Amino acid sequence: MDPAEYFPPSQLENRPAFDNGQLEGLLAFEPGMKVVDVGAGVGVNMIAFEKAGWEAWGVEPSKKFVDYGVEKLGIRPERLLNQAFEHTDLPDASFDLVSFGAVLEHLVSPSTALRSARRVLKPGGIILAEIPASTALISRLINFYYRVSGTPYVTNISPMHPPFHLYEFTHHSFEKNGKRNGYEVAVHRYWQATVFNVPSKVKPLVRKLLNRGRLGDGLTIALRRVADG
Repeated sequence: MDPAEYFPPSQLENRPAFDNGQLEGLLAFEPGMKVVDVGAGVGVNMIAFEKAGWEAWGVEPSKKFVDYGVEKLGIRPERLLNQAFEHTDLPDASFDLVSFGAVLEHLVSPSTALRSARRVLKPGGIILAEIPASTALISRLINFYYRVSGTPYVTNISPMHPPFHLYEFTHHSFEKNGKRNGYEVAVHRYWQATVFNVPSKVKPLVRKLLNRGRLGDGLTIALRRVADG
């Protein structure tokens, strides 16, 4: 698909610098540290990382997206690789940070991608991911409605239509997977992106309650590579 058709115009523009404060207490950032953005698209996140002082690389399976990033946004072609991250040829133990921004839920095997991330990370390196949460209150309410009405649906994933989610997660998903793949959960946070059909004055309170109860629809999680053996 043509990038101009797939991405809204705002997502084809250069983004503000990455907020290194997200890594406070996780990784002592120094300019020139290396990050790889998985599912890099046309490379706008790579530009954001570069603005924040990182040496940014990207992996993207769509050749059209890669070509757009190189030709239109000036991404260095040797830094934006046209390949699947699950089988990337990036070298072992070479990156400080691996970023999955709204990617893992679309992959056939998130576990394979996490193994690749662990492989390319330096010891103590961090995987940072944003994914949909399977514990969202809104999803639970809709699923309850489907169940009592006799409708054989769930609202959690959408494998056959946009946004083509194959998985949703909890932090426990990563705790279990990490035992097999050599990483640990360093920190996690549930959040609610949008609150619908609620008076504007109480939206902040509703969002706060959803987040506190791990009932938001999004999950941000940081995973730390653990030592071999």
